Amino acid sequence: MKLAHINLVARDADALAAFYMNVLKCEPLREPRMLSGEKVSRGNGIENSEIYSIWLKFPALDRPFLEIHEHKVMHDRGQPRVNEPGLGHLSFQMGDIRAVHSGRWKPDWRHHGLWDEG
Repeated sequence: MKLAHINLVARDADALAAFYMNVLKCEPLREPRMLSGEKVSRGNGIENSEIYSIWLKFPALDRPFLEIHEHKVMHDRGQPRVNEPGLGHLSFQMGDIRAVHSGRWKPDWRHHGLWDEG
């Protein structure tokens, strides 16, 4: 068994995709598209479901890919708490975090003990 893809539901799919493309150098795997119709609604249990879907390929990997969804009708749960059930985080291993970020994004790793200011 292999992990095929990771699905993230975003409030703004284009903005989240831009983050992954600019910072982690992901590339589009296919053109963004709208998913809708009976098959989509049957698959997720939401009547008249419409989903804007973006697929991104991670650098040097064919799988898993990143699938970003933005539902036309969203249930806003606010800011999730760290101790709520659900996805906690994704972790990416890279050789040099300073070489990865583009200068437009300055991560604050001090809270995690990973950013060396010296």
